[in-house]
Amino acid sequence: ENLTGVQVSYLTTGQLQALTSSNIVGLQMGSLTSAKISTIDADDFAGFNAAAVASLATAVMSGLTTAQLVKLSTTNILSLSTSQVAGLGTNVGGLSTAQISVLGTSLAGSLGTSALEYFTASAIGGLNSTQIGVMTSTQVGYLSESNVLGLTVSSLTSANVQGLETRDLAVLTTAQLSSFNASNVVGLSTSQLSIFSTSNQGTLGTSGLVSFTTTAVQSLTSTQVENLTGVQVSYLTTGQLQALTSSNIVGLQMGSLTSAKISTID
Repeated sequence: ENLTGVQVSYLTTGQLQALTSSNIVGLQMGSLTSAKISTIDADDFAGFNAAAVASLATAVMSGLTTAQLVKLSTTNILSLSTSQVAGLGTNVGGLSTAQISVLGTSLAGSLGTSALEYFTASAIGGLNSTQIGVMTSTQVGYLSESNVLGLTVSSLTSANVQGLETRDLAVLTTAQLSSFNASNVVGLSTSQLSIFSTSNQGTLGTSGLVSFTTTAVQSLTSTQVENLTGVQVSYLTTGQLQALTSSNIVGLQMGSLTSAKISTID
């Protein structure tokens, strides 16, 4: 711990590998290159204190191995700066669900956009509602078709939901589709709505459907409207019904509407 930064920089890879989890605790890692850091035994990372981890230069974060990352304690994860987290790059995929779950709001918001696609589905599932809420639409847009399956859709905001690409929307599960809510469904664009297939259109939750804007309702295809369940149709507001066009209203299950609502249809 008392070795100066210059002295630490001169340690060979062999000497670094010889250090133990007991004496490596306070090593000034900020003086090491990413190449040297990558040679340190992964088990030794479990012994680092917060100060040692905080000393890591942003530039070397991408050089950490997955095995080393998972050994960092949650306390050490919390000691990372926003620039360090962003510096993880593709290595962010090496963080465990437990480690990701402790990332603070500011840290979650600093995750590099291109790095997000390297998260595993379980890692994405480890993000809490606050962490998902601070993500930008650009960050959400970098989620991959595989890891988006771990996304808690109900935690998306009307702003960042716009980042979901059509390829992502197309693979969402029934459970995810049904969790769109009044707060975020209004953010879906016409192009996003247009990709819902006839099979998953019917799984959108009633609370989500009732929050569609009239413009969103007008963008639904006749097949999508036809695929709405009776319960979903019953939740459509008079404004939404009036927004339906002669083209997309064709297959609407009118039997699920009250006479009062039917009377408002153009």
